[in-house]
Amino acid sequence: MNSLGISSFGLDWNTVAGFLGSPLAIPGFAIINLLIGFVLDIYVVIPVANWSNLYDAKKFPLISSHTFDSTGAIYNVTRILNPITFEIDLNSYNNYSKIYLSNAFVFEYGLGFATLIATISHVALFHGEMILQLVGTVVASSVHFATAWWLLTSIENICDEALLPKGSPWTCPGDDVFYNASIIWGVVGPKRMFSKDGVYPGMNWFFLNGLLAPLPAWLLSRKFPNHKWIQLINFPIITACASNIPPFRSELYYMGNCWNLLQFLCL
Repeated sequence: MNSLGISSFGLDWNTVAGFLGSPLAIPGFAIINLLIGFVLDIYVVIPVANWSNLYDAKKFPLISSHTFDSTGAIYNVTRILNPITFEIDLNSYNNYSKIYLSNAFVFEYGLGFATLIATISHVALFHGEMILQLVGTVVASSVHFATAWWLLTSIENICDEALLPKGSPWTCPGDDVFYNASIIWGVVGPKRMFSKDGVYPGMNWFFLNGLLAPLPAWLLSRKFPNHKWIQLINFPIITACASNIPPFRSELYYMGNCWNLLQFLCL
């Protein structure tokens, strides 16, 4: 569950579509971009980062959504909080440890930064004169909200792993990521994480990478206008796919993309 998932295989539809969405509804070009982003992140970037001990990676799991201290232990957030105001106590923070993450979690943020800017860059370059509004977005978000509300009010102890029965599927891995993200963005703050005061200032280069990434494909599409497939290279999809590990696990990506590829081959 925390490794590269090369030999993982499953026929459960929840495994196939639980995180990536139904492969029956994904366009073929997006499937290829998803596969490229997944392979580059999980089989190139993360292993190389771990083997080179980038950000002391060998102290921490390969893929984890938890936060850690400099010793490799789970980050004890209570040690840096003011017990009265629940704000960060800078003296305690400086005396304890900066926040460390697994490299998968680190590059989730880096690739997320790239995705944010690459999306703007890609749309501006390829679809700058067109604005689309999708009614389905409103419908889907309403259904999603209603379903989530029903689950939260009907399943006892949902998302609380300590109180749920062993093997319960209602552990809410996405909520675990958001909880630890609240420590990163709310308690400690991005300045102490992604500036020279933190451990990961290098992640800010992904903003520039995201800005420039769509440019080669756009230039090639202008130079070779008859090669329509060039316009299907979508860097926001490539980076967005790989920027969600964790909470997604590699076996979920692996199986989801296998089904996506099968759907693409059947087009």
